[in-house]
Amino acid sequence: MDKQKSLNPLQITEEDTKEVKKVVQYAEHNKYNIEMIKEIMDGKREPAGLNSEHVKFFHVDYRVVYSIEEHPMGWCRHLSVSVSNKDRYPNPAAVQRIMEVYGITVDINNPEEAFVYEEKDNYTPIGQQVNAINIITKY
Repeated sequence: MDKQKSLNPLQITEEDTKEVKKVVQYAEHNKYNIEMIKEIMDGKREPAGLNSEHVKFFHVDYRVVYSIEEHPMGWCRHLSVSVSNKDRYPNPAAVQRIMEVYGITVDINNPEEAFVYEEKDNYTPIGQQVNAINIITKY
């Protein structure tokens, strides 16, 4: 399947920004340690994307999941962006803008700070998504 990008425009309102702050605050108080991440991977725990407190929908087409997770490299902010068409990936410019709204303003080309990748979501019925991982505390 060709990796087609969504052409839907991203619209971010003042209300969206307020809602993002609530999601970020929730994530800061409900972090996923490495044992919890292993449980998710083993199907013993639901991922953040199935908890509505971690999810934000942006007008038109974008679904964003934000969590703070412990990975082998350290604690990370994890942002997953998907669109309603399960056969398409989110527009890269929209993903970059969403990262900024969530406070992820690092150089995504510097693997010491962050990385971005596309994947098929295996844990929720979303389809295709783009993940942005921002390393907060490196081990």
